[in-house]
Amino acid sequence: ALAASGAAEVLLPDELTAVAAEAAVAALLRESRYRQAAGELAAEIAAMPPASEVAEQLTRLVAS
Repeated sequence: ALAASGAAEVLLPDELTAVAAEAAVAALLRESRYRQAAGELAAEIAAMPPASEVAEQLTRLVAS
């Protein structure tokens, strides 16, 4: 989900080298698009109801 949103990079096991990891981390720190995508995800998560509220609603749905 993070990579799909643009907030992360994915390195598959056969791609994972010190050089590839360093390049991915450098890109994450250098390119503002990652920060922007992470901020959008944070806002989306902050707008979600608390887990306790969701649990209450599910309990009511199951009981009805």
